[in-house]
Amino acid sequence: MGMETQRDEDFRGPGHVVKPYVNDSNFRNLWGRWADYLLGEA
Repeated sequence: MGMETQRDEDFRGPGHVVKPYVNDSNFRNLWGRWADYLLGEA
């Protein structure tokens, strides 16, 4: 489920990028961020 990914320290934009790029971690980050907005924590 993408738990073995590593954060890309060279990425300077908002949020964070993981390597390898295409994996389940991207969806967990997306839905986690969305949940933060719903709960007013963003």
